[in-house]
Amino acid sequence: MFPAGRPRTNNAIAAELRERNPALRVSGGYLSALRNGGRANPSIELLRALAAYFEVPVDHLTAPGTDDEAALAAELVMREAGIRALALRAEGLGEASLASIVAIIDNARKLEGLPAAGHSAQNPADE
Repeated sequence: MFPAGRPRTNNAIAAELRERNPALRVSGGYLSALRNGGRANPSIELLRALAAYFEVPVDHLTAPGTDDEAALAAELVMREAGIRALALRAEGLGEASLASIVAIIDNARKLEGLPAAGHSAQNPADE
């Protein structure tokens, strides 16, 4: 399990992919090269494994678009994985427990100098 709030590294993702799919040959370096455009055309097996890992359809990883769009999509998927993990853990909790968790997250945002949830750092009018 990866610490909450920290992005997964390419090496950690590659290790988990290999654990789930022992026949899959993938390294953190290769994932980095794919993300940064240094390599292209990953195998369908790797695409399926990545799609399963991030819980998205394979089409999400293969849809036509610009390289910038693909890099942005990959980054968003990485961020969404952490958010999804939080949401799954909160499933079934009562209203009081959820309110406590929201208060903890709000406090953590304040401690890290982040704007309040739902407010943009670029738009001071939101604050």
